[in-house]
Amino acid sequence: MTIDSEFDRPRNYPCILLSSGQFLSISQILLYPADLIYEIVRLKSEATKLLGQNVDSVSIGAVGQPSWELLGEVAVMSIFSSAIASSQNRSAKIEATKAIEKVNTLSTKLDSAGYYFDCSYLAGLKYPTPQAWYIEVEPTEESSIIDVSKMGGVELKDFLAQHDKSSSDVVYGRIEITNKLSKYIVNGSDFISIKSDSEFVSIRWSQVAAYYAPLQPPR
Repeated sequence: MTIDSEFDRPRNYPCILLSSGQFLSISQILLYPADLIYEIVRLKSEATKLLGQNVDSVSIGAVGQPSWELLGEVAVMSIFSSAIASSQNRSAKIEATKAIEKVNTLSTKLDSAGYYFDCSYLAGLKYPTPQAWYIEVEPTEESSIIDVSKMGGVELKDFLAQHDKSSSDVVYGRIEITNKLSKYIVNGSDFISIKSDSEFVSIRWSQVAAYYAPLQPPR
């Protein structure tokens, strides 16, 4: 496809021009649950604070920001492992290790939690960065009963705060929560996975030379 005219491109979809000269329309994009991504970022930030100067924040990205790259986990975990090993604070080492173990578990869960969404339903497409794109999905049920009996003190406290609940709402180790809209976003990597025409491809966003927002607003 070439850019001979603005009418050459699908009107509901964003389009990009790569530095190689290739022109792509983005009909679908792979997005992940935002709550999982934010929790991974929070845990990494927590581990960094616990280890203090033993972690070089420049080396591992802007810790604490949702745009922190979540791919390349092997390299990131290696940095944390080295920092934990060199830390002289035993308590900090234990807590940082717990945080990183949770990161590993959630990262594995995140790998299989992504979905391809039609870009005509996405919000934020007027911005030329995928970090601004998102979709909110209605829950299938109004509420859920969650078993919290095996949650630790800190984990339970965070869970209750997240859902505007208190310990008095827990009955026999279970709690009823109201299901909210599920937000899906990109995972923060420079690579994004898309469907263009009939092909599924991964592209490096830093290699995008030009971005063309949809000519019609999302549905």
